[in-house]
Amino acid sequence: MSNYSWLVGDHDAALEASRRAQVIAEPLGDVSLRVSANFYLAQALHSLGEYGRSIERTRENVYVVTATDST
Repeated sequence: MSNYSWLVGDHDAALEASRRAQVIAEPLGDVSLRVSANFYLAQALHSLGEYGRSIERTRENVYVVTATDST
C-alpha cells in the first residue's frame, strides 16, 4: 500500500502505511517487513523533502541488515 501511495503521489498515505507496517513488524521481529517498511518510509520522506529523516531510516536498514546477517 505504501509503494502504491507513493507511486500515485499520495506521500502522506505512504507515510501512514509505512508506519503501520513498522508497528506490525516490531513485535513480530520480522526483519524483512521492518526493512521494507523503513525503505518505503524513507522513500516517502525523501519525496516530501525530509532528507535527514529519510537518511535515518536508510541507515537503520543498514544496521538491521548487518546486525542480522548470519553469513
